[in-house]
Amino acid sequence: MGSKMVQEKINGNFIPAIPWEWIKKLQAPIGRYTFRVALYIWYQKGVKKSRKDLIISISGINNFFRIDRKAFNRAIHELESLGMIGVERHTGRSPRVTIEFGENVVKN
Repeated sequence: MGSKMVQEKINGNFIPAIPWEWIKKLQAPIGRYTFRVALYIWYQKGVKKSRKDLIISISGINNFFRIDRKAFNRAIHELESLGMIGVERHTGRSPRVTIEFGENVVKN
């Protein structure tokens, strides 16, 4: 009789696969916290199962990485200027982020 393959469940937080175009953009000289914010955005993409309308809050990211509000805002601006994310901002609210990839990201 055939043997059943037992699959172990691995618990924890995982970041979905990141496109190579994103990795290449993160190799540029970037701010100290930009890489961490980028990883958190990809983590949120996996949790929400969408690349659009991700609410990226300072309190949410601080559950994973310690980062102050100014560094957080600089990192969001830097990722936006690199063409990696689109950002919708509203006063007094966390930014709403859309991940850009594919042809939109490989612009140099």
